[in-house]
Amino acid sequence: MISDKLQKAINEQIVAEMWSANLYLSMSFYLQREGYDGCATWMKKQSQEEMGHAYAMADYIIKRGGTAMVDKIDVVPNGW
Repeated sequence: MISDKLQKAINEQIVAEMWSANLYLSMSFYLQREGYDGCATWMKKQSQEEMGHAYAMADYIIKRGGTAMVDKIDVVPNGW
């Protein structure tokens, strides 16, 4: 079992990880547009890593009988 307090905290962290993933993805798009393909690829991989964190936390909650949730994810910057 997982406590409501811990489940809430982890769900909030899931949203934070997803926000970070979107931030890295935004940077990747910008860098690709500017012709920095290598840097863009690296940022895209960072985005994927952040999503992996979110997936792992969701799995943790679910395996303990809780409910993993995604709440509103704030907009990330688009200009650099």
